[in-house]
Amino acid sequence: MKKNSNYLYKYKKIKSALDLARILDIINNKRIYLPRYEELNDPYESFMNVIYTYTAGDSLLYEAGERRAYINNMFNRYGILSLTSDCRNPVMWTMYTDYYEGICIGFKDLDDAKKIEYRKLKDERREIMEQDLEKSEQPLIDTLLVKYDIWRYEDEYRIISKGEYLNVENNIKFIILGQKLNKEIKELLYDECRRNGIFVYETYISYSYNKIIIKKYGYEIQYDGSKVEDDLKDF
Repeated sequence: MKKNSNYLYKYKKIKSALDLARILDIINNKRIYLPRYEELNDPYESFMNVIYTYTAGDSLLYEAGERRAYINNMFNRYGILSLTSDCRNPVMWTMYTDYYEGICIGFKDLDDAKKIEYRKLKDERREIMEQDLEKSEQPLIDTLLVKYDIWRYEDEYRIISKGEYLNVENNIKFIILGQKLNKEIKELLYDECRRNGIFVYETYISYSYNKIIIKKYGYEIQYDGSKVEDDLKDF
């Protein structure tokens, strides 16, 4: 299936009132929260490169699998928006929307998004000298754009910024509702999206063809022998 390279996607769960409030904030205020480094779910995050501080005891920390706390604080200056190129990834619908009880947001032309580089742990880690960070923080940003190879299936892109929120007023184009999402929440999100000029779709799992099909919200299956076509076939 062809993918439109101008689009990236964000999966979001809806397991609490706070989750729903955050999604409504995205829809109505056209902004999205940028989690800090310490809020991310990869335990190897930022450890794919090695930062040398040339401080006594550093080698002992390194061998124990740790590093100076102030290095972590340097990474926590940044907010990180994780995105993907695939809105039909069944693993991500399972993991990040809690089995189709969440949503997937479609964004267009997020020009600052950078593609993640994936590496195997056996690969030699790149070295960063602490004194170089006094000249530029780019090595820190570059480190946040590297992940362990087991995450490759996510085909992740990231926007990294020191801001708390990213303005997406001109970027958010549609929302895909997971088919197991509560019906009342679906109706609420549909009404809010329609009021804000955002298109709404819904997942339909085709068990016969073993794939996810995206349909316009409100679509009803017709048992007349016709094939169920994808309404986002070019995305």
